[in-house]
Amino acid sequence: MNESLNLVLRLVEAGLVMVAAYLIVRFTLSVTKRTLQHVEPTFLAKILMVEKLIVYFIALIIAISIISLETITMSILLGVLVIGLIVMFYDLLRNMGAEYYVRVYRPFKIGDWIELNGVTGRVVNINALSTTIETIKGERVTIPHVYMLNNPILNKTTQSGIVAKFNVGIPFDIDPLEARKIIRDIVESIRGELADDPEIKILRTERNYIIFDVETIILNPAKIQYIKKHIERELKKFWDHAEVY
Repeated sequence: MNESLNLVLRLVEAGLVMVAAYLIVRFTLSVTKRTLQHVEPTFLAKILMVEKLIVYFIALIIAISIISLETITMSILLGVLVIGLIVMFYDLLRNMGAEYYVRVYRPFKIGDWIELNGVTGRVVNINALSTTIETIKGERVTIPHVYMLNNPILNKTTQSGIVAKFNVGIPFDIDPLEARKIIRDIVESIRGELADDPEIKILRTERNYIIFDVETIILNPAKIQYIKKHIERELKKFWDHAEVY
């Protein structure tokens, strides 16, 4: 009799746990919807589904632990099950976390020019697992979102155009101040292609060259190669071994 009553009480407690889980799910989903109302509906639906599964899964574990007479054994088995599920879905969870980062924090959007590990391109597609960019040469590069979690993303897009940075190498025996003035004059000769005045500074010396860092905002991103070639061509009129890269 006592065992039957004890079992009934356990079942009632387990039922209360599931009811509590239902109420928690309703509350957390409403909070998430309000917090992430700017997120795309399809991705928001994924987040809500994951929240729901996590809460119900935890509630189910607690309910089974309450009903089970061999609590220790059941807890061990459930612990092993949880660890197994985490290991099994590790990559999936990482991908979902990466997608959450891209969709919610929005470090870039379609049409933006971004740079990642030296590769620059315009964002042409964003899906659940990766982002595709198109370089100035027309090459398409697909970047997994997981890769973005551990590598900094530089969004080069501004309201006026994109930020362009390149180096200019001038022979070491040239007066740096004179070289800087000539570089500035050459860059400003194409002022119509720029959104602001260029910033030019001496960066370092290497291989018998003085390296200048040139930074400006280009109105048309597609012309960056044209601009670099124009600057190099004009510089070679002064110094045959000048380089732009």
